[in-house]
Amino acid sequence: MSSWRTDPQRIWRWLGWSCIVIGVFYFPAFPWYLLGEVKEEEIGHWALCSMVGGTVILLGARLYRKGGGQTKRLLLLVSLVGMAVLLLGQVPALYSWMIYQGNLIRHWPVSPSVGFFLGVALHGWLVLLALAALTAACLSLAGRGHSEIRLSRREGLRFLLGLGSLLALWWGWDAYQARGWIANTYPADGMEHVPVRTVVTVAWKGSYETMGMRVRYEDSPEAAVPGASGATQYGMTFEPEGGFQPGRRVRIEVEAGRRTHVFRFTTDTK
Repeated sequence: MSSWRTDPQRIWRWLGWSCIVIGVFYFPAFPWYLLGEVKEEEIGHWALCSMVGGTVILLGARLYRKGGGQTKRLLLLVSLVGMAVLLLGQVPALYSWMIYQGNLIRHWPVSPSVGFFLGVALHGWLVLLALAALTAACLSLAGRGHSEIRLSRREGLRFLLGLGSLLALWWGWDAYQARGWIANTYPADGMEHVPVRTVVTVAWKGSYETMGMRVRYEDSPEAAVPGASGATQYGMTFEPEGGFQPGRRVRIEVEAGRRTHVFRFTTDTK
């Protein structure tokens, strides 16, 4: 009987069902939703990705069981990328649990601490399974257990070259998008003699679910400028309390999703 180290489909089945079950715990529409009143849209997106990803993993395990050597080799190579993505997906989730801890699950009848450890354990379990799947895939590609699956050095170099090319294309496209994601700002970057009672507006291309704005005077970066901010999926506004101080250089840093934009302007001296 082969070990899980040389038979990745076993780990894939465990991982696939785990992703589906854990995704169900994070989907707000279900009565057993883990986070109670915390129902941000990003959480639902993560849950949906987890359930879809788990289904894909189960399909991959079935194809692996029925496929020949070439099919198995291809699935193993794809799984290396998939497991890396899955591991990266646990980082923001675990970070949120560590930062907010019991604040995410104050509704738990037993104890928020129990809920906190359960949440961390669920993601930790996915991390362990993904690492085991990576180990099994690497051992299988090295020829352990089934020599017909073994990846030759030339095939390995081709895979790495192709993967590197895809990552380079993605990085280039992402960098291009990052340079032009802002539609317009008021005041414009570098603008002088801006009225002190100006309302700062930022509009970006597309829509984002998470955003934030930091408003500081250039010579006092540690102190936030008091005021009220507003936001939609398409932009943000900031109205300073009592107006900006005259003759000051203001630094605005706006974030939306993974994007960041900084612009500056100088207020009028009057």
